[in-house]
Amino acid sequence: MENILRISFPRLYLLECHKDVFVAKKLRNPLVHSFRRISLGGAEAEQKRDLGLILHLVLLSTVEDRWVWLLDCMEEYSVASSHSLVDGHLLQTSSIASRWVNRVPIKVNVFSWKLVLNIVYCVALFVTLEWNR
Repeated sequence: MENILRISFPRLYLLECHKDVFVAKKLRNPLVHSFRRISLGGAEAEQKRDLGLILHLVLLSTVEDRWVWLLDCMEEYSVASSHSLVDGHLLQTSSIASRWVNRVPIKVNVFSWKLVLNIVYCVALFVTLEWNR
């Protein structure tokens, strides 16, 4: 369901009484319970059948929403997994692995990363322009 349902099924959307209903609440009862009237046939019946086929595949769980970190098998965030992400994807131009040093102050560490990524140039140019005023 990559499209919005009201665009994919416009006739059914017009029949819906509760247009701001949540999917979980809508699926608790049969699909037609919140329609203003029974679909007469034609495009409405066809869209109802198509939506029923799609919703037949939907399985909702009662698990609370959560964030999942997919870089390791534990699905939990870890410094080691983020370190491997930085080394493997963001620093592909260097053959030397990066090291995370805890003794370096965070401001120096951030500044050095900005230097490496060539982000400081804009800030330095801005400071130079302000200095020359």
